[in-house]
Amino acid sequence: MACPFMNSSESTKGGADNQEMHYRTYLEVDTLLSLQKPVTEKKGNLCHDEHLFITVHQVYELWFKQILKELESVISLLQDHDSLPIAVRRLERATQILEHTTTQFPLLESMTPLDFREFRDHLAPASGFQSHQFRYIENIVGVRPDDRVPYNRENYRVVFKDHKDVLDKFDATEKATSLLTAVNSWLEEVYDKEDAGENFWRIYEQTMKNFIGSKPNEEEKKAAADKFASLLDEEDYKECSKRGDRRLSYKAFKSALMVMMRRDECKYSEPYRFLQLLVTLDVTLTKWRFMHLMTVQQLIGPATAGTAGSSGVPYLKATLGDPLKVFLDLSHVTSLLLPRPLLKEAEERQALDNLE
Repeated sequence: MACPFMNSSESTKGGADNQEMHYRTYLEVDTLLSLQKPVTEKKGNLCHDEHLFITVHQVYELWFKQILKELESVISLLQDHDSLPIAVRRLERATQILEHTTTQFPLLESMTPLDFREFRDHLAPASGFQSHQFRYIENIVGVRPDDRVPYNRENYRVVFKDHKDVLDKFDATEKATSLLTAVNSWLEEVYDKEDAGENFWRIYEQTMKNFIGSKPNEEEKKAAADKFASLLDEEDYKECSKRGDRRLSYKAFKSALMVMMRRDECKYSEPYRFLQLLVTLDVTLTKWRFMHLMTVQQLIGPATAGTAGSSGVPYLKATLGDPLKVFLDLSHVTSLLLPRPLLKEAEERQALDNLE
């Protein structure tokens, strides 16, 4: 296929099949540019800023579609360790796209509240909450139905009750392997590979006990011991999982700890990069929700209901909580890292013991 950016004479050099290919037709530019249809124009009183509002949201949906493709690909690639570098690149792309979408909020904020009010009432009951693709992204990442903030005290699906195709896709994305589930399985495999996890754990556990014992007084020793308690006892860890404080399995959590502690070793540098991108994905999703909240608060104020009947700003504030942060476990892992010199000392001591 000829490059769509070539001029017409250049595009025909590749053969008859390429004669109709043109930038305009390849990208279906005419169709794309016909999709902005302001409601106020149809009603004979066009509001200038409505076109901007439509354009920004259509661009969001195009980027959401691409993010979904990248995340679905990452989940598939995690099944094959040899494909981890590709998974890293595609996850990085997904996070970059998501970060880019946060830069579009200032475009909406270029409207004054009065500008927005000119056409806002014409939009009801349409609402940004009805972006089914954003809900797909949340499901694919690993947001659980029970963790969602109720929408007017009801399940989020109620907003889509007249859209069977969307409800079917919700079922599919909730039941399919999520990114969290795929990451959990991958981390367990990393832990089991060549007994790497068990070898690391023996060294880490001893280092941790030495670290706790090195504290100057009983109060600090107890505080350190409490912090590591769930990591030392699998049953305690399971209790944390039941309370919803942990999403990764015990083995996967220890594997993430191993990857972070050994991140400077060649074979763990790529896995470490992957874990960091998962944290970035979580952070950027939260940032997106926060930017959305700030834009809504600026344009309609904190006491105005959403166009679809939600509480507006109070609802959006509730979506910033920890339950929607899928990879929060990786932040908990960070709090359990030990000084590298202590770990190295323990490794050297074990090596000497093995020689004897």
